Amino acid sequence: MTTKQTVAENHLVPATPAASTGGTLLKFITGGKGNDTLNGSAAAEIMLGLAGNDRLNGNAGNDKLYGGNGNDILSGGIGQNMLNGGNGDDTYLFGKGHNTVVSNIGRDSVHFSDGIGLADITLKTVGKNWVIDAKGGSMTLVGQADGPAVADTFQVSGKIYAAHDFAAALAAGKTGKTLTGTDGDDVLRGTEYADTISGGKDGQDTLYGNGSDDVISEKSLTYWGSEPDDKLYGGAGNDKLYAATGNDLLDGGTGRDHMEGGDHSDTYLFGRDYGQDTLFDYNFQPDEEFLLHKSNANTVRFSNGLTLDDLTLNISSGYDRSLIKNMPEIYGYTGAPLLEGDTWKIGIKGTADTLTILNQSPLHGAVDQFQIGGKTYTAGEILQHFYPDPGQITTLHNHAVSSFSDGKLIVYGTSQNDANLTEGSFQTENSPYNTDRLIYGGAGNDTVELAASDFFEVSFYGGTGNDVFTANRQTAVFEGGAGNDTVTDLYNSEAANTIIFGKGDGRDTVESQSATPNAVLHFSDGLTLSDLVYSQTAENAVVSLKNSADSVSISLTDSNGDGKADTPALQKIRFDNGKTHNISEISGYSSACADAVNIPDAADNAGIL
Repeated sequence: MTTKQTVAENHLVPATPAASTGGTLLKFITGGKGNDTLNGSAAAEIMLGLAGNDRLNGNAGNDKLYGGNGNDILSGGIGQNMLNGGNGDDTYLFGKGHNTVVSNIGRDSVHFSDGIGLADITLKTVGKNWVIDAKGGSMTLVGQADGPAVADTFQVSGKIYAAHDFAAALAAGKTGKTLTGTDGDDVLRGTEYADTISGGKDGQDTLYGNGSDDVISEKSLTYWGSEPDDKLYGGAGNDKLYAATGNDLLDGGTGRDHMEGGDHSDTYLFGRDYGQDTLFDYNFQPDEEFLLHKSNANTVRFSNGLTLDDLTLNISSGYDRSLIKNMPEIYGYTGAPLLEGDTWKIGIKGTADTLTILNQSPLHGAVDQFQIGGKTYTAGEILQHFYPDPGQITTLHNHAVSSFSDGKLIVYGTSQNDANLTEGSFQTENSPYNTDRLIYGGAGNDTVELAASDFFEVSFYGGTGNDVFTANRQTAVFEGGAGNDTVTDLYNSEAANTIIFGKGDGRDTVESQSATPNAVLHFSDGLTLSDLVYSQTAENAVVSLKNSADSVSISLTDSNGDGKADTPALQKIRFDNGKTHNISEISGYSSACADAVNIPDAADNAGIL
């Protein structure tokens, strides 16, 4: 790499208010578009690297160094200097001066010169800043303790540490403080070492762990309603944060943190450079009277300008309960806490940062909503964003899960044999137990049984397997998918039910004790009337697909009261083009039952999918 000093290096310009000191003229040293090396003098200077991968050496004097674009190296030298690497992944050299670093753009690093080891370095947290001292020099990293990292890595004696590992290495073998609050409102601040901090028995407390691996807990007994209760800030290090009663705020900071919010609606903070955090929380079984699921609706708030497209999501069934310190008692509440959730791991693209949520579900799980990029998403919306195929969702869990979207409850089965999938549903805000729902069975032999007291509409998509669907007075859509599926109509279909059948759907059966004039058999996959053939046994009418083993068997009913079951219970058929026909129009329809068919009226075209 070729370096240079630009012609503009030594020119003087009139001092501006921003660059003046006592009315004197300041020296500007300016780079160009290439990779420049800029050297200061004993005077106070402003150095501008501009574009390129530049090296800025302040030398003596109280200097201000701006790297600009590119991956720059900044050395303040002797004096009280301000360093701002700007865009790019910049390196700050620790020297004998007193430097303040203010940029948090890119993945920046602090390098300690040869001869400085861990034993020579001290780290203090002052407010939101890290202050590092070593062999007569100091460096202040503005905001490092609270928010986006100014420096992501630290190089000492040839070894590179992540920020939280650097703090932990400095604190190794050093004992922090044990701080305990009162019954009132406390503000407690830990040290740069491993502290144990407790907010006391009550009050609205603010607890700061600062550096190292802290254990921070609060045991408030008072619920302050809509007011924020306790605020727990871990800072750097691998912290453990435990809240109790109230709407608490938990911010692990950088490092590998573990957080538990306890009762009521807690907020967890996470963002870029936070490290690998884990949280556990819970909601309650919905109840019409107590509505505990509303008062325990928790939130994750993402910072640092992240959007939904910056994130990834991986789901695994169940979670490791041995990680939980404060597991709620099943019978210790008015309503039962929901503890059968799964593990959601949310990653930030291009980083090693992850947030692992234990006991998570798309509805009434550990976290109900996510605030990302100024928008709020429900857990169900997050699930559907990353897994838009419902069939894929059914492969993620060992138990049925529910979500709520666009005014409908969505129930996802599993890849196993699922029992009555309507039992996996929950009440919603406006319609406690009779919200219309979509049910995806997935693989396996799944069962859906509707009662006469269920007044919601249902759409069931069985997936693979031999599924059983029992309809009642509801309006239902049934698409069994592959496998030999059965639809039983207990209410004789006064409702306008739709049964969907397509290529490769196997041998399905439609059972009914009497005629179902409002139901329709919809043939999908571009099938037409010419693709069908009709036959009849003693008990069933059979509509088969030509050149295929696929068929639909339909119960025969007594249409004229003569005691003979000779008429198909289901009369209407429909195709993807929206046209409705009578079953008698299918090739091979028996002349023995043709006279008994009651052909539908013009309303047959209503309800086209």
